[in-house]
Formats: sequence, C-alpha cells, structure tokens
Amino acid sequence: MPRTAEKPGFNEEEAAVLRGRANSRTFEAVTARRARIILTAAGWESDVAIAARLGITVFTVGKRRRRFIGEGP
Repeated sequence: MPRTAEKPGFNEEEAAVLRGRANSRTFEAVTARRARIILTAAGWESDVAIAARLGITVFTVGKRRRRFIGEGP
C-alpha cells in the first residue's frame, strides 16, 4: 500500500504570502518554486504528480513538503 504524504496546512494569510512568492518576478526562482510546490501539495496531489507537473524531482517535492510542515513558510 503506498504511503500518503501529509498535506501541508496553512491559513489564508500564509496562502496569500505563498501565492505572492509563487507569482513574483522579484523573488529568487528557488523561492518561487518552493511556494508553487507547497501550494500544489495542499491539493492532495502525490509527490510524483507534483514533480511531473512542475518539472522537478520527487525528492525535491518531498523535501520541501516535509520542511514546510516542520517549519512553516
């Protein structure tokens, strides 16, 4: 049975910050990518699906998801 990844939780204020980072042209690309990963992970998509959608590795998605859950935005 496949393991289900934990869904990152955030309030509306944090979501607004993440959306701003994800769509920003002034933030570093890595910061924008992290925000896109977290916003996408909130929709219960698997790490594999998120990686395919964003063109990154499954390892990166899992690492960013775990880090956000542990530390926040």
